[in-house]
Amino acid sequence: MRFNINKAEELLIQDGVTTMDFHTFYDIVQKKIIDEEKRTANGMVTFSACANEVIKTCFKLCDFERTHKSPSFTSEHCLLLWRLFNFLSETEENGDTIFPMQLDKNEASMIFKEFIEVTGQRNKENMVVEFLKDNENNLLTFNDFLNFFEKEFILGLSVKDVSQGLKPIFDRYILNVMEKGNYIES
Repeated sequence: MRFNINKAEELLIQDGVTTMDFHTFYDIVQKKIIDEEKRTANGMVTFSACANEVIKTCFKLCDFERTHKSPSFTSEHCLLLWRLFNFLSETEENGDTIFPMQLDKNEASMIFKEFIEVTGQRNKENMVVEFLKDNENNLLTFNDFLNFFEKEFILGLSVKDVSQGLKPIFDRYILNVMEKGNYIES
């Protein structure tokens, strides 16, 4: 037991499951771990404390640790984009996740526009317009999304610039922070 959560194989044994595929794994994580933890008042605190560790583990399982085209784009930046991609990805009408996960180009362009706004790259707005025109498919895989983002919007930025560009987007969509004010000491 880690994070006060039973191991996946223990949960499989309880349910009598003998084989594991992605959908079985997803069901275990969603129904047996996340939903169960949300139901208990104490569990919510436990889950919140370990959620980032769980997310990083899932990220590694998805094998998105890769060599980036730009030294100013880190694996931590990739993780933030992965979380945004997953949060905004398409769902069935009943709210179930569609596999493989895909993102609508309009939602991707929303992230791109916000990033270039925050990083002061307004001269790249035309790239977003072209991006929307290109390609007949309106849905993107994470690799397509990531490759376009890294190729078009990272060049010339420092690690700090990229971090500062992604943070408000991440805060808005994932942490549900509408706006942060600046506190200036006098």
